[in-house]
Amino acid sequence: MRYEVCFKLQKKEIVNDYRRKFISYIKNILEKYDSDIKDKFYKTNHEKDFSFSVYFNAEKFTDEKIYLKSNDIKLFISIYSLEDSLYFTNAMLGSIHKKYLIADNEMEVIKIRPLQEKKITTEEVIFKTMSPIAIREKLSDKKSWYHDFDERGLKVLKKNLINNLSEKFPTKYLEEMNIYPYEMKRTIIKNYGIKFPVSMGIFKVEGNKEILDYLYKSGIGSKSSAGFGMVDILS
Repeated sequence: MRYEVCFKLQKKEIVNDYRRKFISYIKNILEKYDSDIKDKFYKTNHEKDFSFSVYFNAEKFTDEKIYLKSNDIKLFISIYSLEDSLYFTNAMLGSIHKKYLIADNEMEVIKIRPLQEKKITTEEVIFKTMSPIAIREKLSDKKSWYHDFDERGLKVLKKNLINNLSEKFPTKYLEEMNIYPYEMKRTIIKNYGIKFPVSMGIFKVEGNKEILDYLYKSGIGSKSSAGFGMVDILS
């Protein structure tokens, strides 16, 4: 399921490192709904089958803040499992008209609405990013390297997908998957105080329809449940 959550900010600004604030919002509403459900997602560090993106109309960027043209901001969230979608639906509905701190600002949940999902019927899909794709190569317990959406990065991305999804889908199907960049652009973002490169744009994925559906609903790349890798279908 996909949802749009509309917020109204007290001030027309948001911190650059804003994704962590929306993770706090998600943790908060799940905790208030059912602490066991919150623990299901966040008690251990594991892959979560959802992704989200944040939309706002920016006017000016600084090192610490983004100044906006309006007080409106939207959270788009996509959840793979129907069961998990029901948890999120109930948790989000309980947050309507409640206010949440976001650094030195405050945001109020105005409305929540479900979005129509698109159906994948072929083994080839052109995706457009809704939030940037992070490709993380873990070099050691304390060191990682983030790649661009290029030949080397795509090898790392595919390797990560095989490792992360091998319990959900046959390895044969994962290995046969191909990813082709069309119009991808590199940018630098800040997340939890750390700057690293990410990629946004349009790309094609060829592969098993069930795997393509999973990527569409749960995101692609590293940190998908932390505001990265949410995609929409162009064709």
